[in-house]
Amino acid sequence: MAGLVAGLATVVTQNRGAVLAGGIIAVLLSLPGRTTRVAWSLAGMAIAPAAAFGYLAMAGALGDAIHEAVIFTLQRYSAIGSVPYGAFASLANVGIVVFIPVTLLLSAITMRSELWATPHARVSFVLAIVALISAYPRPDAPHLTYALPLATPMCALGLAALLNKIKGSGYSIPVRAALVGVCIWLIGLSVASRIIACRCPGTKL
Repeated sequence: MAGLVAGLATVVTQNRGAVLAGGIIAVLLSLPGRTTRVAWSLAGMAIAPAAAFGYLAMAGALGDAIHEAVIFTLQRYSAIGSVPYGAFASLANVGIVVFIPVTLLLSAITMRSELWATPHARVSFVLAIVALISAYPRPDAPHLTYALPLATPMCALGLAALLNKIKGSGYSIPVRAALVGVCIWLIGLSVASRIIACRCPGTKL
């Protein structure tokens, strides 16, 4: 199933699909029975692209499709497609911009060797890496929004590890309160900015 999803992603957005496919294979190579798992995954990855190429070939449009989707993009779009990390962000979506880097940093500090200790942790860690890499070469606020869900499992594991480490200490209640406060602040700021944007079009947030 993971291979099939990666194949579908590759058909829709080639660079993100390729990064996701690489991440899936990296995780499968760390599991028992890796040869069989990778083989089935590669077979799943090939289904959607093969179907798309087959349909285009039957329609006599394969050459035009490759030119428009690949050659034209590389020649005309790649030079203007790159932006700095977090471009076009505002105070309203600062949480989106910092979410993936903070998640990776938090997980690295709180989990360390546990990041690769279990299949669950490996998959979550790889998905967070995929989220960061797949946002490039245009990691602006909108594209980070699209990639952010892939990092949420790692964020949950990192927070759980943090809370487990400080459980029973004097830091437990203040840290929990701070996390709740940050969530309320980010959600409130986002909602308020959207309300302002709807009521006052053209207002710069």
